[in-house]
Amino acid sequence: MTLTILPEEDYYKIIYFGGIIGAIRNLGNDWELVPEEDILPGDLPPFDYQHGRQDWPELHLNTLEINQIAGEIENHLSHPAN
Repeated sequence: MTLTILPEEDYYKIIYFGGIIGAIRNLGNDWELVPEEDILPGDLPPFDYQHGRQDWPELHLNTLEINQIAGEIENHLSHPAN
């Protein structure tokens, strides 16, 4: 699965196929899922997992996915591209 991570003021939006599937924020050594009502959508809609397709699985951000995404963000922040 290819995700796009969009940094905001104090959290990162997680975008999949042009829709927001959630957001996470760093709380020191931990990362947490941002409540849906606290995510400012801007120009992006929430992700519609079916999007007209019955064979696509429903997406949920659980601890495993949050930790994987947080690791990628931390890696990118500690090794920015030149």
